[in-house]
Amino acid sequence: MTINSITITGAIFILNFALSQGKSLGSGPLSVRVASLATLFAAFLVVLAWINWRGLVLIDRHTYKRIREIEKTLGMQGHSAIFRELSGSRLYKARFWLGDLFYAIVFSASMGATFFLSLT
Repeated sequence: MTINSITITGAIFILNFALSQGKSLGSGPLSVRVASLATLFAAFLVVLAWINWRGLVLIDRHTYKRIREIEKTLGMQGHSAIFRELSGSRLYKARFWLGDLFYAIVFSASMGATFFLSLT
């Protein structure tokens, strides 16, 4: 998750810099072409973080399944009991689609900035 934090923070920083320093929005040192390419790079960083996050969710699900199998074999309950308690919670269910929503919003902002800068 640290990689995701770094890439998303970098993407937002690049977006901020490209939009605030671009000549299309005022008198900035960046040309429109450079600012547009910077926002496209920010979109790439968001996609990279999004793919990494989806992979972590997939690994997380397989790990939980394997832990449940081991607990059944040993005749004990640990993670499976905690999972049963958490799985009914709305917040637990929402964490999957909220992550996708967050990445979709940042990706849309990156692509929107790219299109905006390419039109000016």
